[in-house]
Amino acid sequence: MKKVIVQNILDSMSIGLIVVDAKGEIIATNPAASSILGYEQKEIRSKRWAELFLETRENEAFNQILVDVVMGERTGMHQEVPYLTPAGQRLQLSITSSFLHDRQQIVGLVMLIDDITELYRLHQEEKRALEERHRLQHERAVSLNHFAMSVAHQIRNPLMSLGGFLNRIFKNIDQQEPYAAYIVPIMNGMKRLEAIVTAVEEYTSISHPEKTPVLLGEIVDQVRLDLDMKAAALNKRIAWSIQLSANDVSLDYSLFAKALTELLVNALESFTSEEGHIEIVTEREGQDLMIEIRDSGAGIKEEYQPFIFDPFFTTKATGVGMGLSKVKRIIAEQNGKIQVQSSQGSGTKVNISLPIGP
Repeated sequence: MKKVIVQNILDSMSIGLIVVDAKGEIIATNPAASSILGYEQKEIRSKRWAELFLETRENEAFNQILVDVVMGERTGMHQEVPYLTPAGQRLQLSITSSFLHDRQQIVGLVMLIDDITELYRLHQEEKRALEERHRLQHERAVSLNHFAMSVAHQIRNPLMSLGGFLNRIFKNIDQQEPYAAYIVPIMNGMKRLEAIVTAVEEYTSISHPEKTPVLLGEIVDQVRLDLDMKAAALNKRIAWSIQLSANDVSLDYSLFAKALTELLVNALESFTSEEGHIEIVTEREGQDLMIEIRDSGAGIKEEYQPFIFDPFFTTKATGVGMGLSKVKRIIAEQNGKIQVQSSQGSGTKVNISLPIGP
């Protein structure tokens, strides 16, 4: 009775099952396995694994599964491999393998086989579509980068000439003349234009990162020294709290130092009193390094938060508004992500995730 129940269960399974004994003989199978692999059930049971599959070179990866499990003595091994049926149909199979034990002894191998060809095809199509989208986005980004660089260059040339002429005029006119008072605002406006051009050039000149293994603590120490000097110049003081539980990462040292400096300068400038607190914490999550930066500054108004990474968006009276745009691009160029959470009066938290490897 038990035998009949077991056989009925095997026959009703939609996933293929093959049992191979220690000699390589196939001692059990089910209809799903026969259907997937393209052999009659009787034919599978009457042959050894080697006789049935090893002659087909295209099924090298499929055959390697048996070798990997036996040689490595691994249980619960899961792999996805291509497979060519006797009729010439190409499939993608998902195979889970484990040992069959009897009184603590390995007596065979059990393989569960599932046909995931359609799912694999859809995944490959999605992957190709995503790669194409990334390619087009990259081409557009490169094109916009060249366009911005060209515009900045075209503006800078006449700007320098105009600035030179205005300086000469300002030095040689009688300061009591009525129109003399108009020259200073014009010169200040031109200086702002020059600052914008410089910011655009800095943004467009961000190079492709040259990743090397570094210790994040070294970058933090360097930036921290610079920030302490900037704070002193502003008659402010930073109370630091740094916990680097994960430290090693592959990134462009110089570019990331610039990004971290920009973030911490923003934190410093947001302090509402002479002393403020900055906290930097890191930890590893899977293959990513998570970096959290908190400050005790004024925070960001809710209505401003959707625009903080937009070029030229700034709430500063003299700012250009390219700082966080550069930070986001530097992080993105290193395959990382950045998020900012803030509320007015409660400080700001920045979360950065970076892949640890190259």
